[in-house]
Amino acid sequence: MKVVEIHGLLIGVGQPKIIVPLLAESATEVFADVKKLEDSECDIIEWRLDYFTASLDAKQINQIAKEIKKLTTKPLIMALRSQREGGVKDFSGQEYLDFYLELLEQPAFDLIDVEIFMPEVPVERIVAKAHQQHVSVIMSNHDFRRTSSKKTLIAMLTSMAEKRADICKIAVMPRSSQDVLTLLAATNEAKKLIDCPLITIALGKLGFISRFTGEIFGSAATYAAGKKISDPGQIAAENLKELLTSVSLM
Repeated sequence: MKVVEIHGLLIGVGQPKIIVPLLAESATEVFADVKKLEDSECDIIEWRLDYFTASLDAKQINQIAKEIKKLTTKPLIMALRSQREGGVKDFSGQEYLDFYLELLEQPAFDLIDVEIFMPEVPVERIVAKAHQQHVSVIMSNHDFRRTSSKKTLIAMLTSMAEKRADICKIAVMPRSSQDVLTLLAATNEAKKLIDCPLITIALGKLGFISRFTGEIFGSAATYAAGKKISDPGQIAAENLKELLTSVSLM
């Protein structure tokens, strides 16, 4: 399997890397949160732009990202999450496409999260632009209602890889223990079929086990809580690191 390397951090080998989302509403809050994360067990910072209360101006966002880079050595993900997939801002597919393409003109970040099912958005254009600018792509889908069949989950991850994602991510809501087993089984099979790192998460208390068993089943990264929780089931990075280490195969 290919390994994604960002500033010496290897995603796809060893323990799953810990990603912490920033849910800050202002630049001041962003900088304060980044400073707190610098000495934590967080490996990667994800800036959730849909929580940012200012208008989404690509040049301003990249300028703030440059300042973030002065405060931390950790890789930075840009993520604009749609309301349909758990975000807090309402925007059209065209607005999403235009913003991402402008954001990628002079990127001051390392990875970008692209929703595979953003309506009417040719995600291949975003992927091509990101790769042109040496930005890695996490292609994602978040289902807060249910867990699809194992076949469907594998097909979705495969489709992401076919669209040239560098990392393929799915998050699902389990309604039973069987749903959690379905997600883990899909991950275990997909890792043998797809030549790039996977991130798979079963949400909530029921799916909590999926957040720290990735090294066993094939999920290369996991999400922990920062000052605020972005998804049900998240815990602090330090606690998650202890769990990851306790089940490590190394």
